[in-house]
Amino acid sequence: MWPAQGVFVFAVMSAIPPFIALARRNFLAFAGSSLISIVALLLAGYTYFVPISIILLIVSFVVAVQKFGPGERRMAVFVRAAILMILAAAVAQAVRISIIYNWSPPKIFKQALSSPLTVDDRERAMTEALNSQFPKGSDEAALKSMLLKQGFEDVSRPQPSCRSSRSTKSTRVYESCPKETREMRYDYRHLISFPCGTIHLSVNWSVDPDGKTTRIEATDNTICL
Repeated sequence: MWPAQGVFVFAVMSAIPPFIALARRNFLAFAGSSLISIVALLLAGYTYFVPISIILLIVSFVVAVQKFGPGERRMAVFVRAAILMILAAAVAQAVRISIIYNWSPPKIFKQALSSPLTVDDRERAMTEALNSQFPKGSDEAALKSMLLKQGFEDVSRPQPSCRSSRSTKSTRVYESCPKETREMRYDYRHLISFPCGTIHLSVNWSVDPDGKTTRIEATDNTICL
């Protein structure tokens, strides 16, 4: 996923072509460049679509400086055909990604994330949801099975720092994670997620030699502007 800062810069850039067309009082170019810029901006938030978004932005600039007068109908037809082909390709790719991408949080966290909360509140609510279903001493295999079924993926290198038991509601204290720490991650997006990018939820836990959990924690690693 492209960083949210990159999406913001792209949003500023995509607003330039329509203003150029408007300043030239070319309303057909304004309509065309505006449509292309909007599609480019919507796709820019997804890593898969960044190349397409850049191409669309270039086309938007080209359209913005075109003159669609009576004597240039061939050029107008060519540009329109190019726009339609690019938009069709973008829509096809968008449909493909919408099918394979996660658009909602995992079932176990839906209630915990159902209302607007701060990052600390979200993490606390998710951790409580995990511990209510898998209290200390639960079988790790059951935990992993549930996470896999809900779309979580294994993380090859678990995060090195975990929240300390000395943390409070107002202060977060971190310490090195226990040696036998595992982690799985779930990424998803809202249909309208600006100014945030992909939402990264992680579950990390530790086990004893018998494969029983000694701690479970949920974290939210989402980056927002």
